[in-house]
Amino acid sequence: MQISSLSRNRFQVVNRTQKKNYTKACQKHEPSGFCYYIVCNGKKLKPVRYTKQSEDENIGEIFVTRNQKSIVRVWSSEVKSMIMTDEDKIGFDNATKCWICEDFIVGEKRVRDHDHFSGKCRGCVHQKRNSLFRKPKFVPITFHSLSGYDSHLFVKNLTAGGGGYIDCMPNTEEKYISFYKSIYDENKKFKYKIRFIDSFKFMSTSLDKLVNNINRTNLNTQYEHLERL
Repeated sequence: MQISSLSRNRFQVVNRTQKKNYTKACQKHEPSGFCYYIVCNGKKLKPVRYTKQSEDENIGEIFVTRNQKSIVRVWSSEVKSMIMTDEDKIGFDNATKCWICEDFIVGEKRVRDHDHFSGKCRGCVHQKRNSLFRKPKFVPITFHSLSGYDSHLFVKNLTAGGGGYIDCMPNTEEKYISFYKSIYDENKKFKYKIRFIDSFKFMSTSLDKLVNNINRTNLNTQYEHLERL
């Protein structure tokens, strides 16, 4: 899941004297709305957008609540039965390697593997590999410059949308490398984690520069989620 925030944090001015140092908040920025889209099984779902309707609305809380409902809607979908095309059947019959580990399947039972969200057949695999290759236990939510800016807009509202264990990996007292919220069912059994990550950590430049660096040859096929450049 990828998130783009339409909001801003607050500026701070540091006043220094000989006796003490302190931070004075001279301006406060409040988010006015948000937009995010969900990518599931390589397909982008309809974007979720919201704009502040009144001054009393807490956009950070609304964002966390809407986001969690979107995740529940996708995560709680029933496991779909396998959809096998004629091409899939031929590919399985002729397969000699496991598509997951790419090792040869020799003297072991092989089975068909499929995506539980879409039902699409993914290929031939070792039976023991297939039993381990199941639904992930975490949902990634990506921000660009999460730790430097956007996290301050909603991190205090993470308890919205229901309780859950919240933890973080701090960089400093004010910056986080990542943080997550654990979700449990009504019997207090662990279901999955919502993990917030910062794409700036592995693409350390502005979004504007990243977009300009994209090779526009075959743009629609190679970068199918960036069709509005």
